[in-house]
Amino acid sequence: MKLLVFSDTHGSEHAAERLAVIFKALKPDHIVCLGDILHGGYDEGSTALVSLLRKYANIITAVRGNCDYPSDADELLFCLPEYAGLLFDGHNCHLSHHPSYVTNFPPGDIVMCGHTHMKRLENIQGVTWLNPGSCCNPRDEGTSYALIENGEVGLYNLDDMSLIKKISL
Repeated sequence: MKLLVFSDTHGSEHAAERLAVIFKALKPDHIVCLGDILHGGYDEGSTALVSLLRKYANIITAVRGNCDYPSDADELLFCLPEYAGLLFDGHNCHLSHHPSYVTNFPPGDIVMCGHTHMKRLENIQGVTWLNPGSCCNPRDEGTSYALIENGEVGLYNLDDMSLIKKISL
C-alpha cells in the first residue's frame, strides 16, 4: 500500500503539473492533502489543480487550510474538515493543517500537518511526526511531498522525485 502526502499547493500550476506526473508514476492507493489547496498563491484557483484532484477525489482525504474556503469542497469534490483521521497499514494517522501541540499520541501513530512550508520527518518516542513541506513557495531547501509504504516514510523532492530523507515507522 502507498500513501502519498502533500500540502500547500496554493493553486500552483507547477505543483499541479508535478503532482500529475508523481500520481501517474507512483499510483498511490490513497492520497492525503494537508490544506491550502487552491488559494493564497500566484496561480490562485488553478483549473489544472482542480482537474487533477477531481480525478483522484475518490482516494483523497484532505483537511482545510487557513487559505481554503468552505466552498472549495464543492469544487474539488471531496470534504475539507478541519481535522481528519485515517487508518493506514495499522497506523492511526492524525491529519490537520496546523501543527499539533498535542504530544500524547500513542507509539505507532503518525501525526501529519502542513502550513509551515517546511519539511519535518522524525520519530519521537514511537510517534512519527510528518510535515511533507510545500508544493510551492517552500521556506526550506525546496518543494516536496511524502510517501509512506513498506513500513517507511520518505520525503521526496517534488521536481525530480529524489529522496530527501527516509525513516522507518
